[in-house]
Amino acid sequence: MGAQLSLENDQRIKNDWSTLDIDSFMKQFYDADLTQRNDALHRLNDFVRQKETHDKLVIHGIIPALVSIVKQIPEFDIEANPDQSVCARLTCYCLAVLSDSEKYTPEIVEHGAVQPLVKICTLYPKLPIRLHCSRCLYHISESAFLRDEIKEAVKPSLDVIFSLMKDAGKDEKQYWDEILMNTDLVTHQYKPGKAWYDPADFADICKLLEDNYEVIKEEAITHCKEDAMVPWPEKNLYKDGWNVLGMYAFKNKLNGPCQMCPKTTAILEKIPGLQTAIFSTLKPRCHIKPHIGYYQYSEKILRLHMGIVVPPNCVIKVNGEERTWYEGKCLVFDDTFRHEVWNPSNDTTRIILMLDIEYEAKVEDRNPEFYEKSEKQAKDYGSEALISRDLINVLSTYGTPNNSNFQQRPDKYL
Repeated sequence: MGAQLSLENDQRIKNDWSTLDIDSFMKQFYDADLTQRNDALHRLNDFVRQKETHDKLVIHGIIPALVSIVKQIPEFDIEANPDQSVCARLTCYCLAVLSDSEKYTPEIVEHGAVQPLVKICTLYPKLPIRLHCSRCLYHISESAFLRDEIKEAVKPSLDVIFSLMKDAGKDEKQYWDEILMNTDLVTHQYKPGKAWYDPADFADICKLLEDNYEVIKEEAITHCKEDAMVPWPEKNLYKDGWNVLGMYAFKNKLNGPCQMCPKTTAILEKIPGLQTAIFSTLKPRCHIKPHIGYYQYSEKILRLHMGIVVPPNCVIKVNGEERTWYEGKCLVFDDTFRHEVWNPSNDTTRIILMLDIEYEAKVEDRNPEFYEKSEKQAKDYGSEALISRDLINVLSTYGTPNNSNFQQRPDKYL
């Protein structure tokens, strides 16, 4: 019965959408008559549940329409005026749903939503509307290119935000945890331990790579083309623009790419303890979101990057510390710590060589929390659960990896 009603409701929404006069519909959001505006918001509430409507709504101006209402909400008497309460709730919900798509968040910021969204959270701490606002702010904070605006808006109200988080529900608390971590307004996500290593401690490997930089660069530039590379399969970490050409993956030599890059492969074969080796490209304006390495794998390696082509102001942030690459120079870090990457260039793709090399130091000394969760992962998935199902699918193009069990990337970042 419930399924039948759901199908009928979906069909009703589709019928309404198919006959919609969208220009007249948009005008209702600017109507001074709250009843008319709320009628439009109720319909929009239905429409945004269907993702296929989003692009058309955005093209016709739904984001500035919603933001114009968001800017009025701090002046509403929500607790005393039911119509204003409905208007606020539906507006913030619809904007939050649209913010789930990364391609719409820049426009939400551009039209000035951040300040009023933060203000709504501090003015109405006991109302569900706060959940929708924090959801929208969270998605904005996920972008390295947008989060400074949130940081500036939240800073003056930080004490109020900390206070409201004490009584927040699970989802809202998680949104604010991530907002505050993404904007560096709290530092509890930064773990004790050594996230960055001195390349001089790996002098033999770094010297081998740096001495052969020009040779490696020539093959990288020749073969790091989209038709030869694959998108990194974990699309939850980025919107678009992160591509890789793998030569070694979890000790597995990938013959096709190695044949394409024979000089680089010959250099890699001289590296003891090599686990993984890939060319990694990051297109202009691409951001890889905060993440940690794989349980039962990352505690056994350190990660080494050598810059091949590095536009100005590219950032790699590990455990709260930002650095950049230099062409022909190596960086070494521990990817059990939370890390993210972004390329702010408008016209130049960043290219690096990325290696994972065996490292014997105990992870319980390096990153105790990661070790504890990794041990649990081993019990749940098996000690050989090294890589994700998505990575398995990509690697199967070249042959079945030796370690072919899978694990899911943790839902909650460390």
